[in-house]
Amino acid sequence: SGNITATHRYLLGGYDAIVDGTNGDYQTIQAADDALDTADGYSLFVNGGTYSETVTVSTDDNVIVFGPKTQITSLVLSGERNHVIAMPGFQVTGALTLSGANNVMEIQGAANLDGAVLVSDTQSKLTIGPDSDLNSTLTLSGANSSFAAGGSTQVHGNVTISAAGVQFEAGSGWDFDGTINIDSNGDQCEMTLGANGDLNGTFTC
Repeated sequence: SGNITATHRYLLGGYDAIVDGTNGDYQTIQAADDALDTADGYSLFVNGGTYSETVTVSTDDNVIVFGPKTQITSLVLSGERNHVIAMPGFQVTGALTLSGANNVMEIQGAANLDGAVLVSDTQSKLTIGPDSDLNSTLTLSGANSSFAAGGSTQVHGNVTISAAGVQFEAGSGWDFDGTINIDSNGDQCEMTLGANGDLNGTFTC
């Protein structure tokens, strides 16, 4: 099922806590973060399920793993050097924001990001697996940040790149309904688009 129990945690070498709406160490993600962030560097596993909450991670060097088919309202990574892994079927019904530097978020396939996606600080990386949907805007405004999407990913809003050194990649079969705009701040950017893509708006740089 993809859920982690206390026994699994011991065998895997240990998460500091498990979030589960029924049987976890904490029933909400934010409660776990608040309890564990007295010092940087916690590790947290979130069992798959629906968590109607806005989560803000403001400390540094943490690891969070979301189990399959986890749904949350919104996520803000305002601390630095956090590493977040989301297993397949991850959904964010609101905004996803990487506003701290050097954050890494890896979202596996069949994800649904319904709100605005923003990567706004330096050298942060957002990776999304194949067959995923971004249903709003995607903005890369952090210098030397990067975005990579697997094949057959759809972006239904506009894409804006407004910082230097951004790397952007989309796998084959990409489908972008809005515009792609690399503004005057987006110098020395690299964009790689796979075969058989479809851009329904304009491309401006």
